[in-house]
Amino acid sequence: MYDYNALTNNLVSNGTIPQADIYDYSNDELAIIFERYFQYCQKALSENSQDYGIQPSTLYFRNDFSVNAAAGKIQDHYIVRVHMGLIVTLYNKFYAENDLFDQDESKEIYKVLASSFDVPIGYVMFQLATYLTFYHEQAHLIQRSPLLTSFLTEYNAAPNPSNYSSLKHSLEFDADLHASHCLIFVLKAFWQKLPSQYHTIEYASELLALALGSAFTYMMYLEEGYSNIYYKQGTHPHPIIRITYMLDAMMRIAEINFDGIKLDTNKILSQGFKIASAYCEIGLQRDMVEAYASMLSSEYPKIENFINTVLIPESDSIPYLVKNR
Repeated sequence: MYDYNALTNNLVSNGTIPQADIYDYSNDELAIIFERYFQYCQKALSENSQDYGIQPSTLYFRNDFSVNAAAGKIQDHYIVRVHMGLIVTLYNKFYAENDLFDQDESKEIYKVLASSFDVPIGYVMFQLATYLTFYHEQAHLIQRSPLLTSFLTEYNAAPNPSNYSSLKHSLEFDADLHASHCLIFVLKAFWQKLPSQYHTIEYASELLALALGSAFTYMMYLEEGYSNIYYKQGTHPHPIIRITYMLDAMMRIAEINFDGIKLDTNKILSQGFKIASAYCEIGLQRDMVEAYASMLSSEYPKIENFINTVLIPESDSIPYLVKNR
């Protein structure tokens, strides 16, 4: 077990992070949720990252209610900071305030999943979104890029050609791929809990759709309403581009690890959008999901071309990315 107070006090005493920036969750009504997430992530940083050259490394919760996260390096200390608002917002959105999986027409499959996992499907969605966040930030640490000293944040300012950065797009592309790979092994742990009679295309597809819907819903909170497609703009690729290459990565890894099952990309994508749309209340965010689904259909050749002729070759030229190490 890791001691959150001891590790964060060390950050403060070393002058790495100011005390006011650190969120003490001990009296929060979600204290056990914060603690479980901290233990999971800190173990991954301290015990499962020894080969990456990112020690010492610490995760802390930032005293900020916005939905965001960042990775940085200060005084030779590698840091993942997760805004406390991300945990609270996603917990409420996916689990505490929803009954989506109780009402869904295909609830029989969710009933089987929930009984096998011993937790509600909404909580699984929360876990998938927050684990995706962590592994994305872990990738930024592993990259050890020159930008790490000023913290790489997940906030994407209103995209326009003047703030486009090929390097930042490559860093985000690489971090998304790392997170996608790691998330498949989280899903595999769920998959292995299912009785063998449920090791079918239907159940594998639903697990992938849950991950996709979770990732897409999370991105809705980061995007702040920038629904128009863009390519060489901003610090992050457009969410629909990110979803496209993340799904491709997850599909390829899943087919290897889910008993060699051949999956239907279009079916999983459609169900993932359906889940995300149901989570996003009527208004801006739901409109964005529906707009993105339509956009993917009309823009797919351009999206595929951008991934294949810009993101992949530009990221291939950066030796310190995770995929190139």
